[in-house]
Amino acid sequence: HIRRPNVQLVNEFGAILESDRHGLVEMAGPLALAHLVQRTCYLAGNAMSDERRQCVRELSDVWAEKYFKKFTETEDQQEKLMAISFLTNLKSVKAKELLKPVAYGEYPGVDDQIQAKAVRAAFWGTVYTQSTIDFYLPIFINMQNGHGARIAAIDQIF
Repeated sequence: HIRRPNVQLVNEFGAILESDRHGLVEMAGPLALAHLVQRTCYLAGNAMSDERRQCVRELSDVWAEKYFKKFTETEDQQEKLMAISFLTNLKSVKAKELLKPVAYGEYPGVDDQIQAKAVRAAFWGTVYTQSTIDFYLPIFINMQNGHGARIAAIDQIF
């Protein structure tokens, strides 16, 4: 267990993951990295502190954008799901903002499974911005959205 993760550890771990990797590291590594980033910023200070805001801006948001870029640049379903899982583990407002078009069914080429996963991934961002109902109700109400995405949206509200 790592009690006090820091930016240097995140950067070194990220460099290992970006190198050629195979097997379990390829699957579990990004999820562990996202958790490491999330914990590093969580431990930087209370939610309103300048230290936490700086960490989120300079570390968490940067990794969120990196993995959303991976999501947008791949056609492979498993890689898209891995990128969304990474964003889920970040538990960030930036992840919610980036995934909003996917969650709303506005992103082209996304099936119901990926949309539902994006709906769930945005949850913590809505909690932090106190916008859970405002974010999820339109997804549930929109009859164009698939069954899985609509159920995921109503599930997040309750």
